[in-house]
Formats: sequence, structure tokens, C-alpha cells
Amino acid sequence: MRLILYFFLLLTLPARAQQFTAWSLEAGLPQSQVYALCEDRNGYLWLGTQGGGVSRFDGIAFTIFNAQQGLGSNYVHALYEDQQGGIWAGTNEGAARFDGKQFQVVSGNAVLIVYAFVQPDAERLLLGTATGIWQYVYATKQFSKLTTGTAVDNIPVYALHATLKNHIIWLGTSQGIWCYNTDNQKIKPLIQSKFPLAPVRAFAQTGAIMWCAQTDGTLIAVDWAAQTIRTVRKMPVLENTTCLLADRDGSLWAGTQTKGLFHLSAAGDSVLVHFTEAEGLPHNHVRVLQYDHTGRLWLGTSGGGFACMGTQAFRHYDRGDGLPGVRMYALHETPAGAIWLAMSQNGLATIDSTGQMRVSVADSGYLQGVKCRTLESDQQGNLWAGTEGKGALCITPAGLKFFRKDNGFLPSDWVQKIMCDAKGTIWIATGPDLVRLDFMPQDSSFIKKWYTAREGMPAGNITTMRLDAGDNLWFATSTGKVGRLKNGKVDAVFGTAEGLPALPISAMAFDAAGRCWVATKGAGILVNNTGINAAFTTISTTQTLSSKNIYLLTFDASGNLWAGTESGVDQLVIEQGKITAVHHFGKQEGFSGIETCQDAGLCDRRGRLWFGTMNGLMRYVPQPFIRQNAAPLLHFEQVILFYKPIEETQYAGTAMRLFDAMGDGLLLPWNQNHLSFAFKAIELQHDTPLLYRWKLDGPDAEWSPWSTQTQVNYANLAPGSYRLLVEAASDDQTFSEPAFARFTIGQPFWQEWYFRLGVLCLLAGIIIWGTRTYIQRIRRAEAQLRAQLEIRNRLLTLEQKALQLQMNPHFIFNALNSIQSLIATQDYAVARQEINHFARLMRSILHNSRKATISLQEEIDTLQEYLHIEQFCHPNPFTFLIQTAADVHADTLEIPPMLLQPFVENAVVHGVSNLSYPGHIELYFAWQDDFLVCTITDNGLGREQAALLQDAKKPGHQSAALSVTSERLTAIGGRFDLRDRDSGNGTVVEIRIKITA
Repeated sequence: MRLILYFFLLLTLPARAQQFTAWSLEAGLPQSQVYALCEDRNGYLWLGTQGGGVSRFDGIAFTIFNAQQGLGSNYVHALYEDQQGGIWAGTNEGAARFDGKQFQVVSGNAVLIVYAFVQPDAERLLLGTATGIWQYVYATKQFSKLTTGTAVDNIPVYALHATLKNHIIWLGTSQGIWCYNTDNQKIKPLIQSKFPLAPVRAFAQTGAIMWCAQTDGTLIAVDWAAQTIRTVRKMPVLENTTCLLADRDGSLWAGTQTKGLFHLSAAGDSVLVHFTEAEGLPHNHVRVLQYDHTGRLWLGTSGGGFACMGTQAFRHYDRGDGLPGVRMYALHETPAGAIWLAMSQNGLATIDSTGQMRVSVADSGYLQGVKCRTLESDQQGNLWAGTEGKGALCITPAGLKFFRKDNGFLPSDWVQKIMCDAKGTIWIATGPDLVRLDFMPQDSSFIKKWYTAREGMPAGNITTMRLDAGDNLWFATSTGKVGRLKNGKVDAVFGTAEGLPALPISAMAFDAAGRCWVATKGAGILVNNTGINAAFTTISTTQTLSSKNIYLLTFDASGNLWAGTESGVDQLVIEQGKITAVHHFGKQEGFSGIETCQDAGLCDRRGRLWFGTMNGLMRYVPQPFIRQNAAPLLHFEQVILFYKPIEETQYAGTAMRLFDAMGDGLLLPWNQNHLSFAFKAIELQHDTPLLYRWKLDGPDAEWSPWSTQTQVNYANLAPGSYRLLVEAASDDQTFSEPAFARFTIGQPFWQEWYFRLGVLCLLAGIIIWGTRTYIQRIRRAEAQLRAQLEIRNRLLTLEQKALQLQMNPHFIFNALNSIQSLIATQDYAVARQEINHFARLMRSILHNSRKATISLQEEIDTLQEYLHIEQFCHPNPFTFLIQTAADVHADTLEIPPMLLQPFVENAVVHGVSNLSYPGHIELYFAWQDDFLVCTITDNGLGREQAALLQDAKKPGHQSAALSVTSERLTAIGGRFDLRDRDSGNGTVVEIRIKITA
């Protein structure tokens, strides 16, 4: 049966796979023409539109700032974040700066169309405008035109780029490229002798090269340090280039006005990938390109909104692309660079070096209904195909050659693998046997040789084969054996003794170091590290593979190993011989083929990766570097102190100390202890709410549970130093860096050391004062007691003296002498009466002397007896009268004893005893305040005459009785007064006695 090959039908590659996620009006963007992009340090994406102002995007919603909110104009050409964290917008009416709440025009009265910003240093900001360069000085907050004396002063400056190492600002203008030296303030044009002058709207820097794109499609490579041109390339596809962006591998991205997005090689000489609206680009007019912190590529378009290049880094080919089948069992690249595909039971197809797909059709249906498991090219440029049931087929320009069991070439028509070594030998694996075909060029024939168990082949069907760097053939079997043929002989067989599991081996691959990697069905991947004498070991990695069923292995141009499974492919990143990371690509990442086919992987000469799957062909499209599982960016949005933003409090000036990693944070007094913290994390490619958790070092020992809550409140915080930690997560494995806020609640003054020291000093003073006071009180009490004892002793002494005075021997002698005279005259009755009076007086005096106080009535009775005796003894007669006021109760009123007798005696002796007429003495007791007043009145000679008479008898004599009584009165708080009678002769004595309850 002959197979007639048709000439291949030309098919273009329609990009039906979605490579971009786009946002436009229906998502909330106010205007679809996005001319500016900027990601700030918090992760927000800022978008400048033509007519809709500025929008801030957090991955879910838009916050809009327009001319009515201070922007100045809704037509925005540039966005820029300066070193201070301020967001600048260049509009049709000047420059505006975002203050954290809204934009404010800061360009004064200058009406400028601002196209670009760049900040050469912390002191100033340069602006590219429609009329040259302007600058803003931060210290003075002033705008001024930067006059250079060149044509730049009056032409549009579309693009600015700083190479700060040599202090050069690159200017893309309507008249080519200019260089501005910030040191000497000089400006000069870049010599452009090799190409026509055209406007320059975009710069990109890769290493030592500054790339400049002119609108006529010229791409210029400049040595930015020497400011000399290296290469100039005219690329018509890049006409009307609007933006350039450097990839981390040195390649370039270029956005154009009409042709979409181009990915250029690092040399800038070829297009790696071209994206248009057919590939999912929202619009072919690309205005701006921007990487975010994760490495995702964002672009703004004029009319299609903005978009992000997705993580679906694969191009999917199926029947819609012209393929006759979707099960890709074998892939092969010819020496000419064409990619051949073996599909299901539907024949072959090819993709040539230009990227076009051609399909071969068999008129006789030779390959219809049969699986083609392997494809290979020989040294003559012929294509070999191995089938399940129809042997091997060699497609030559002259026709077809068949190698089957029935013509004696093969022991079986079930062909699993075909390999061609450097010598031109064809190796065909059929079941457990291996066939060797040596080409004879003289007659274009083949000499066969079979390798069976007799030649050392292990048991089990051969599943795959590979050639090592020494052109030795390695093969693997369904029983878990690996063998090697060297110099035509089986010289090594590995099995369980060498670490291989007794499981089918599906694929093998050799790395640049010559190590053999083996894929198994059920045990993952194993590697032979050191050669033929070493055992196989299971690979070690901190991240697990997505499956232990590995169907294919292939190395890419960077030396990374790709493993195909039933659920996609895994990329094993290998650095210095070790696996450092494993990245899985499944359906979510755009690998829509899902299950890979055995040994159907290929890295072509251009470094492109191809994978055959059960659902079509997959081609890996290199994307901008994207951090796998990039964590969201977390920041504090607001700090609230007692329900007021801290910016509106007296602590606004020191609020940034909250986020000072080295210091103590914000210091607050003890009564400012109610704080709220609002925080937010930004993950632009995460369209569901992020999760947060927090803990406060101090009272909280553990993290809070994960939640969508974006604010935490702390009330009545105790004094101390605190650190609030917040984390965000987009999934259970991707966590943000912790955001923290440090603050200290001060001690109340009564807990401060100086207050405590003062209190201690005060307490010590009080204790000392109290001790001294107590000692003084004791001393005073002792002194008072001593004084009282002395007074009591004195009173006792005075009482004894008063008793002695009352027991005056002269008085007793006179009384007894008078009684004796009565006896002498035999007047016994009167004598007995007087003796009774005298006895009662003596008994009363002796009785009263033993008591501290006596009743007033007892004192009156004693005085009556005394006056009666004096009446009896004195020759001059006198009378006496003792009376008390009605409110004076003589029976109950207590007074000191022997207190009044000296005054009564004085009234008798000095008052009435020397009268020529009868004398009279009166005693009257009455109350006056708290004093008992005893008034003794006589009608005697008076004080003056009595004193003269006394002085005549006893010159200088003073009454001892009055002196003693006066002291006694003073001791008990009393006193006495003497005066003459108002109505005539006589004396009045007022004795005041202090009466206490």
C-alpha cells in the first residue's frame, strides 16, 4: 500500500486561547482609553484615562478621581510615584499630586500638557511637557521652566528616562533623542547620522543598552554610559511604537498604535511572540506597559481598557486549528526545524519553521485507524513513523518504505520507539526486543540485527529509548528495568538492586551533566547522578510533584526539567544540580490539554516547549517573569485615636513613628489608650476578599483566626510597649509580609518613678513627722502629767499649809483659853456648848483635809463653826450671815476644801475685830458663767485702814494664808479680787472658783 503525500495545506495559527484578562467600562473603569499605568508601593494600580480622570484599582473595585475632585483635567497622559510616595498625574492642564485623599493641582498658573515624569534626586521632579522640560522643587513647592537654550525648550518631550549612575536624563522628543546632564545642567542631542530623525516616545534599559523606539519603526540600541549608538534596526512591525518595557531576561516588550503587542528577542532583531486582538488583546492600540511587583505584565490600551497578561502560559492547538485529531502521541523536530505530530488514528501533521501548520493526508488511509507512537528523522532527512500493528514506515522523497514482520525486518509490528544515532543506525523497539538497522548507502538497503534475551535484553516490553552524550543507547522497560547498549552490546542493566522500583518506566531524559532521569508510573522521578556504576535515587525537593505518575520528561533551554502527568505538567527548577522549586501548570494555568501522552515532549531548536496531550497540542509561551504564589502587599490604611484619625490629632507630626522598625514607635500618654487600626492588602489578580489575621504583642499570645475583617480595635490599653502584627493571605500557602505598628502607652503620673519616689519621700516624711509628733505628744503628756503631779503636789502642799493655817495654834489657844475662862467662872453649860462647837470644827477640818473636794454645804458648815468660834473668842462682837443663790445647790456642788476660810479669817481679823461698833460679815454664793462666785463682805475698817493698822503692829507683814490660797486658786483656774465697799467702810472679796463637770 502506498502513501501519497499531498502538498501541505497552509493554515495560520488563530489564537483562540485567552492570554489576557481585561477590564473596561463594564468592570467600573470610567473610560476605556488608558494612557498611563503606575503601581504604588502599597500594590494599588493607578490608571490614567483620556476623559475619565484617574482610577485606583485594588484588584476588585475602582476608586475614581476626576477634575471635580482636584485633578484639574480628566485627560491624563502620565502617572508617577516619587521617592516620597506621592502619586503624580500629568494632564492636559498641568500636574496634580495625590495627598492621600485627593489630587491637587500644583503646577500653578502654568497650563501644561504633561507627558512624562522622572525624579533625578530627592530635591526635584522633572516633567516632560508639550513645551519642553519643567521642574518642581520640593523644598519651595515651586514650578519653573528648565531653560536649556536649545530646541528642547519649545518642542514636546514625550518620554523621560533616568540613568542615575552617570546622572543622565534621556529625553524622547518630537525631534529625536536628547541627553540632559543633571550635574552640569547641559543638554545635547544624540547624534543620529545613521537613521532619519523621527519622534521618540519610548525608552527601555537592559543592562548596558538603552533602547529607543522611533515612531517610524526604527529601534535604536544606545550604550547609555558612552552615549554612543550600537545598532539601528528598521522594523516595519514597530511603526508607531508607543511604549517599551524591558523583561528581566533582557528581551523587550513593545506596544504599538495599530499592530498590538510584540515580544522581541534580547538582541532586538526578531519577534518572539506577537499578540493582537486575535490572541485576546483587548485592543491593538497599546499605549502603556507596566510590570507589577509580582512580575505580571499590565498594559493600557486606547479603546479596550487595560489588561493583564495571564498565567495561562500555553497555546492550545486542536481541531479548530486544522488538526485532524486531538490525541498527540508523538512529537518530533526535523533537522530543517519542522515540527511533526502524530495524532490519534488520523495521520500526521507538521508545523514548519515559520510557525505555519500543514496537514498530511493519506489517500489510501494507511495511517487511518492506527496509533502512531513514535516519530524520528534519519541522516538522509527521511521521516520514520512507528505504529501499533502496522510496523514502521519510512517516508522518503522517492516514496514509502515499510518495515514489518511480514517482510522480515521486525519480530513484531507493534513499534513503541524509534531512535537514530549519530552513526545513522536506526533502533526500533518492538515489545521486549530491540531491532538494529544499519543503512547501506551503496544500495540504500538496511542490514538488520535483533537484540533479544539471548543478547542480554531484560524481560518486559521496551517503553522508551534515549541517546546519551556519548551516543550510547539507553532503554527502559515496563518491568522497571533500565539498560544501556555500548559498542553494539548490552553492557549494563539496572533494576531494583540499583534503586529502581518494579514499576513501568515511561520516559527518560539526559541533562547537560550527563545524568539520567527516569519517569515512572507510580514512583515519581528518579535520577542516576554519577554514571554507570551508581544507583538511581528518588529526587529530593521541598515541594512535591503534582503526581507520581510521570508520562514524559524533557529539559528546556534553561536546564529546567519538565514532567508531564495526568493533570498537566510540572516545571522542576534546577540550579547547580539541585531542584530548588517545582511549579505546576494545570487547567487553571492554561494547560487545557490536561493529560499528557507518554514520551510526547519536545524542546525545539528555538527553545520552544511542545507537549502532546490527550486533548490536543500544547505549546509553552514564555511569559514575563511572574512570582509563583506572589503574596499580597499589606499596608495600614488608617490609625484612629479615640474615634479620630491620628492625622487630625496633636500626634499627627509623629504618626509615622508607628511604623518605625528601629525605634519605639509612637509615644502616647496613659489616657490616650483607645486605638483602632484599619489595614488592607492588595492582590490585583485575586478577585475574592483576602483573609487577615493579627496579634498584639502583649495581651494577645496567639494570632487571631483568619477573617475578612480589615479593622481591629483596642480599648483601655494598659500602659506598656506594644507591637501590632497583621498578616494577609490569598490562600492557605501564600502569606504577605507582616505589617506592624509600634506604639507605647505611657504610665500615669502616679505610676511614674518620680511620683513613686515622691510618695515614698512623703510617706517617709509622714512617718518621721508622725514619729516625732508621737514622741512629742508622749513628751507633752509626760510633761503635762509631770505638771499635773507638780500641781497636785503643790496643791497638796498648799492644802497642808491651808490646814496648818486653819489649825493655827494662836487660834486654838484663844479658843481653848476662852473655854477655860468659862470653866473658871463655872459657866459649865456654855463651856460644854463651846467645846462642842470647837470639836465639830476640828472634826470638820480633819475630815475635809483627807478629801480632794467637798460639797459646798460642808464648806459652809465648817465656815459657820469657824465664825461661831471667832464670835466666841473675840472681844468685839460681830454677826455673820451665809447665803446661796437659788440655783446654787450646795449639797451637790463640789469645791476644793479649806479654800474660803483664809478670806473669812481675814475679814474677822482685819475687818471687824478692831471696830468700836458691832461688826458684820456676809457670805453669798452665786453662779457666773462656769464660775462659782463667793462674795465676802464685811463692815470693817476697810483695806486702807486695816493695812495701816497691820503695818503698825507688824511692819512689812503679808498674810501667808492669802498667799497660799491665791496659789491654790490659780492652780485650779480661779482667782479672787479685793475692793472697798461702795456704800461705806468695809471690804468686799470676790472669790471665783472654776467648776468642772
